[in-house]
Amino acid sequence: PTREVLKSRMLHLLLAAGAAYCAEQQWELAADSYRQGINIDPLAEEFHRHLMQVQKQLGNYAEVVRGYRRCEALLTNELGTAPSPETTAVFRSVCNRPDPAHGNDRA
Repeated sequence: PTREVLKSRMLHLLLAAGAAYCAEQQWELAADSYRQGINIDPLAEEFHRHLMQVQKQLGNYAEVVRGYRRCEALLTNELGTAPSPETTAVFRSVCNRPDPAHGNDRA
């Protein structure tokens, strides 16, 4: 198999592993799988989105925002496009979250 075929297979396996870890609520292992996918293909938006979802589950809201900003910069700079509505929705779900300590402050 060519290098691209092997890369594609590895990304598919990492997505499947991340999903399996999420199903078992093993958030840190899921995050590791998605980070590995980003390391292999930084432009694979679905890995960024899944990692953001996991960070949200862990309560790491600042990491969700940072992850979105990284994804947005990569996609804009490399592909001239914005993140998908699905990825943006994960980001907005954190930005629209009320801060329990401050009423309606944003993340």
